[in-house]
Amino acid sequence: DPTLLRLKSESLVLFPKEGRPSFADEVIALMRRAGVEPRVTAIVEDVNAALGLVAAGAGVTLVPASVAAIRRPFVRTMEMADASAKVPVSLTYLTDSRVPVLRAFLDVARRGKGQK
Repeated sequence: DPTLLRLKSESLVLFPKEGRPSFADEVIALMRRAGVEPRVTAIVEDVNAALGLVAAGAGVTLVPASVAAIRRPFVRTMEMADASAKVPVSLTYLTDSRVPVLRAFLDVARRGKGQK
């Protein structure tokens, strides 16, 4: 299984380019905590652009487990042996929405976060 330490000599493609701090910043921090100074070769707009560059041979990328199901020709996804990092996520929604399922989802999300 690959480890973060084994990525020290790899060219790294990160995403997203905008909206910092972002997943790209989380990956950089994760690697530095593992003692690896990332060799960033590109920071692109989104995961699809990152996977495209990986398919073109520009380097490797780290993706959240939720993205690992995205399959691309010539790209292999492997679980990192030492990557137990948690990535913050944000929920964006229309504040005046009256859709019952959204309200129910927000209730569940708030309970999970310890909010009321």
